[in-house]
Amino acid sequence: HTADFYEMCPVPEYTNPKGPFNVVSLFPQNLSQPDLGPKCYIAFGSPDEAPCEGKNGFEDRGDSVTKMHYDMADAVNLLVHVQSDAMVKAQEEGERDFSNLPCQHDEVGAVWDLFHRNDAAKLELWIKEKAAEGRWYHGPTKVVLTATQNETDAAVPDETATQNETDAAVPDESVLDHPIHDQLVYLRKDDLALLKQETGIVPWRIYQREGDAVFVPSRCPHQVRNLRPCVK
Repeated sequence: HTADFYEMCPVPEYTNPKGPFNVVSLFPQNLSQPDLGPKCYIAFGSPDEAPCEGKNGFEDRGDSVTKMHYDMADAVNLLVHVQSDAMVKAQEEGERDFSNLPCQHDEVGAVWDLFHRNDAAKLELWIKEKAAEGRWYHGPTKVVLTATQNETDAAVPDETATQNETDAAVPDESVLDHPIHDQLVYLRKDDLALLKQETGIVPWRIYQREGDAVFVPSRCPHQVRNLRPCVK
């Protein structure tokens, strides 16, 4: 279905691998080609933002998000299916045939926060500062900065320790080496408000519906939250 996918993509001069403005079209054919997709994402969705993470955050419900990260090449994200509210209701009632359900193309499937690449360095610094304050959690584990060498040495268990002592010494933490590449942080509503207050950084907010294509420039930090189950 790769050919069908490329036919759906807008601006084929850029998005098609053979497009004249797509640098991939200039790669020598006798060299190993980079894997630039297409890729398929099948996501769960939740209309309500989880208030926080951590051991006692939201009873392990989780949140249907793609955490903050970079794309190393320009990308286009096409939302091809959104599970409508009517479909969810029909499933709850035991219905198996959805062919007669009305199409709801106005229902938002995903919400994007896309940051300007010029704000990336300041954003990275701010995330690290908040990690040092213990603000972030990755699931049930707290996100912490990379330990110093002395701290690392001190954390190595004694070889004579029993297995139970060794297990108890393992910290319940996720180490943050890079604030964006590690994909450990998602900025919720209150985080975005604090980010604006302290740095003046405001992302572009994009509401993606079925059939919408989102263009993501390389090196632009971004995150996504799925409001409904969808396929991209």
